[in-house]
Amino acid sequence: MAKVIVVVGATGRQGGSVARALLAEPEKYHVRAITRDPSKPKAQELSKLGAELVQADLRDRASIERAFQGAYGVFAVTDYWAQKITDFGQSDEAEIGIMLADVAKAANVRHFVYSTLPAANEISKGKYDKIEHWETKAKVKKYIQERLSDLPTTYVELGAYFDLFAGPPFKVEAENGDITISLPLPENSTIPMVWADKDTGPVVERIFANYPDTLGKTYAICQPVKLADVKAVFEKVTGKKVTYIAINRDDFIRSLGGGVVGYDLLGNMEYFAEYEGMGGDEVTAQNGEILGYKLSSFEDWVRNATGSKPDGSGSLSMVQ
Repeated sequence: MAKVIVVVGATGRQGGSVARALLAEPEKYHVRAITRDPSKPKAQELSKLGAELVQADLRDRASIERAFQGAYGVFAVTDYWAQKITDFGQSDEAEIGIMLADVAKAANVRHFVYSTLPAANEISKGKYDKIEHWETKAKVKKYIQERLSDLPTTYVELGAYFDLFAGPPFKVEAENGDITISLPLPENSTIPMVWADKDTGPVVERIFANYPDTLGKTYAICQPVKLADVKAVFEKVTGKKVTYIAINRDDFIRSLGGGVVGYDLLGNMEYFAEYEGMGGDEVTAQNGEILGYKLSSFEDWVRNATGSKPDGSGSLSMVQ
């Protein structure tokens, strides 16, 4: 009998990838996709693939309790930026994540897979203390480890999305097609990156399939990418001139509207560059593979995003 897997965030980037990967194996999994509005196009796409759509709201515990009933497993990802954040401390993401874990425990879920991020403040000994959209998720992981140690849990952490370079403000294309890439990091920096839409699902499917060996572990779904290689790949695929600019920290913060968003994402980038990865005790990809799955390269993503052919012809219009 197919195992019922509840996907929280099923219409998002990570959750949608997980739902599609599980739906591709109907003999193994029955996908129960949580959505606030089952009539939305992304939800309907999953329904056509065979998903059971369940209307629920992450701020309505009773609806989550109903959704988790009878489930074997849960994949949960929450969105810090779903709220309008204008200052530090406003997000209720940690409370939502803790509620999801508590409900999973009460529902006797056999395998809870939670998408988290590093506890940057603790790992860096206070150097990176403003990456709040990481800290809220890290609080949930700590809660599960300390208070729900009997909840069978696996964690995943994703690096920066390749889509960072899909358009402004980090990649700008001139009228003649020439490209400017700008980040607050030296061009020789290396950061962990991932094609989230494509690679999250297959790795999470393997996490469920390899139960119980995957329990208690944190899998980093990403691989190191040199910013100099980002420039080189765009040049190779598009045939256009690409310029990399290491913008200063203040200009980066201003480019994101200043305030919490700018400081948060600046810390995010600088942490990634300093640690060249997630910085914790994660299980990392070896030779680009994790749990036997070959992660997509940055060039794979660029060719897909530009609609280019192997000879390098194509347009960047599809990623603007």
